[in-house]
Amino acid sequence: MPHQSRSQRRRQPARTQQRRAAERMSSESLTAVRPSEGQPSRPSRSTGRRTTVEPPDYSRDYAYVRSDLVWIAIWASLLFVGMITVSFVI
Repeated sequence: MPHQSRSQRRRQPARTQQRRAAERMSSESLTAVRPSEGQPSRPSRSTGRRTTVEPPDYSRDYAYVRSDLVWIAIWASLLFVGMITVSFVI
């Protein structure tokens, strides 16, 4: 496995695309609406609609860590039971 820096591992291309889409939507919502004839000109207000950016999902990135922790827990419990068994035998 090639060495990667922390910033390269954490970079999520989908998140960048979401940010671009959010910027595009905000720029479209800020465009002025042309008032109809007969009504006085008022500055347009944005609708207040904001897009929420979901946090990145790291579950796939750290799946190997979860499996390693499961094996560590299994071995720790087996060794603990073994130590208790040996203490009663001796």
